[in-house]
Amino acid sequence: METNRLYIFIIGLLFFVGCKNSQPQGTIPSVLIPENKMVEILTDIQIMESAINYKKNTNQATYDLKDKGYDTIFSHYGITDSIFFENVSFYNANTEIMYRIFDSITKRIEREQVKVLKEKELLEEKEKQEKEAQEKNSDNDTE
Repeated sequence: METNRLYIFIIGLLFFVGCKNSQPQGTIPSVLIPENKMVEILTDIQIMESAINYKKNTNQATYDLKDKGYDTIFSHYGITDSIFFENVSFYNANTEIMYRIFDSITKRIEREQVKVLKEKELLEEKEKQEKEAQEKNSDNDTE
């Protein structure tokens, strides 16, 4: 299900960029972001978008988070929004490369999900052991 959201997000992003950017298809941007770096940027954007959607679904305030998130990501990678959109348009015109990027993003997010789930399981197991230890100590104190 999360993978479907990823594809919907990326397709929407590409549609948005394709409609917004009048750059001729296939023109190499003035600042070309390498494919592997583009994967990192788009992965970070997907994670940020998912976090914002989670907050919305739990009725938490999300005012201005998207703009701040994009600004933070672009700043982290030393790019501007126009550089990003030019590169998305370029890669979108090169479908073989874009499919590789999609595949890499999906794999990265799936690895992160597995990692987070394992960390959650370990934390829950640790909390369970601590609770059992406290109960055992409590029982020993009453004897």
